[in-house]
Amino acid sequence: MDRIHAQDESIYANASLRMAAQGSWLTPIVMGRFYFHKPPLLYIFTGLSLKAFGPSLFALRLPSLLAGSLTAALLFFWCAGARGLWAGLTAMLRLLSNSVWVTFARLCYTDTLLAFFTVGAMFAVARDRRLDTPAARWSFIAFDAAAILTKSVAGVLPLLVS
Repeated sequence: MDRIHAQDESIYANASLRMAAQGSWLTPIVMGRFYFHKPPLLYIFTGLSLKAFGPSLFALRLPSLLAGSLTAALLFFWCAGARGLWAGLTAMLRLLSNSVWVTFARLCYTDTLLAFFTVGAMFAVARDRRLDTPAARWSFIAFDAAAILTKSVAGVLPLLVS
């Protein structure tokens, strides 16, 4: 059976388990102390997963696993729409063949969520470079806000690209 490996994952797990059990959704608490070193979105998603499916490694890692899968799907649709089916398949398979990506997508880390939200924001810009349509503008805002709530300053990167 796979166990919690790294210190980061154990901190995220502790905060998420407390959120799910105690209901303090905006105040991460780790080992009895407030933990404001990271924004709360991963804790909230993981806490909701733990609340829905019970305390298990599957529930703990489900948000990252879904983000990894959705990133691959989004890359496929983006590249297939821009360059054709083979480009979409190539982009998706290149991502899924990257051992670092597969490892991070299977752990409770902020990186996979950040990558998904960043790719989503960039997809909105690729569909409408000036963000003139409300759908493109609001999807960019939502994805970038989620990226900021996932990993703070690193979530600002889509703003620099747009």
